[in-house]
Amino acid sequence: MAQKKTESKADTIQLKNAVTEESIPGRLFDLKKHRSTAAVSSVSGTTLYNTPTPSITNTLYGSLPGLSVIQGSGEPGFDAASLYIRGVGTYGINTYKIFVDGFEVDNNYFNYMAPAEIESISILKDAASLATFGMQGANGILWVVTKRGHIGKTTISFQTRTGQQSPINLYKPLNAYGYANLYNQAISNDNGMVWNPKYSPAQLQAYQNGTGTNVDWFNQVVKNHGAYTDGDLSFSGGDENAKYNIVLDYANQQGLYNVTNSPVSSNTQTSNEQFGRYNLRTNLDFKLFSIFDAKVDIGGRIENRKAPNYTSNFSTGKLWSDLANYPSNIYPVYDTTGTNGANTHFSGTTVYPNNPVGSISGLGWESNMVRELLVPTCIS
Repeated sequence: MAQKKTESKADTIQLKNAVTEESIPGRLFDLKKHRSTAAVSSVSGTTLYNTPTPSITNTLYGSLPGLSVIQGSGEPGFDAASLYIRGVGTYGINTYKIFVDGFEVDNNYFNYMAPAEIESISILKDAASLATFGMQGANGILWVVTKRGHIGKTTISFQTRTGQQSPINLYKPLNAYGYANLYNQAISNDNGMVWNPKYSPAQLQAYQNGTGTNVDWFNQVVKNHGAYTDGDLSFSGGDENAKYNIVLDYANQQGLYNVTNSPVSSNTQTSNEQFGRYNLRTNLDFKLFSIFDAKVDIGGRIENRKAPNYTSNFSTGKLWSDLANYPSNIYPVYDTTGTNGANTHFSGTTVYPNNPVGSISGLGWESNMVRELLVPTCIS
């Protein structure tokens, strides 16, 4: 009987230790999971790292129950997804709040944080978890905890990866023959079902046998893949009086445009769309006079964007609109009016003035730089 009692006691202690390991994050204090009824879902930064993407929002698909993730664009530097916690809770301003280590930040700061600097991301979804936030929590809270130092010798880690990213689907318009054939039917239908074609049988035959103008603008402008590279270097350690965790992170994503990245000294200035970010995270923990605990966190980032000089707010979205709206039979890519008939002049008309190939190859490039910095300090 004594032996059985001892085994039962050991099992009970082990179970309690296992239960009390996890905590529910909160604004004022953390609460042990087995003592809370709050609806909170969490995912670790290690799990998020498994998805290679420069925007942390695109690593959250399927990771947090109750979180809807919708990506509107895959354009490098503009690919941050929209997030909704249990749908939309209010009219008008219906955005959730984001807190990083207890300090409120905006979407621009959060969108391009690196998984290497994140310990966990949690979403607070119900009244029990959001009570201390008041009206700020009407649409839920995204709670981010970054990695902190540990007691022990300095740990240095480095990881990097590189690869190619490809579009899942590219919806191309019809070729010249398909467009002209359906256009004839459309205008005849609009003309009271009286056959009045714009394109003659000879023109249709030319499109079919390849002697007529038939330009696949998508093939001319877009390639099948773009390069992606990222890497991070971290230092962590400390003792009872001071702990530190430092993360340096880099990522670079290339676009899908079929154009080279020319050097500045080149006579022909062209550039693929590019997005690069450089992240720095320094978390310092101190004990002051054995009475106070102090935290000093530095989170900074530099974002570089570069693209063909055919943009709106540095986004090339209107180029994709041209690719979708410009028929294949409007004109060839180049006129033959250059010296000795060389392809030196991009074609164009008043109806379709923005030759898609000329938009990425003949207008040069533009770039911009964005800096983000957050330095919260806490003494308790």
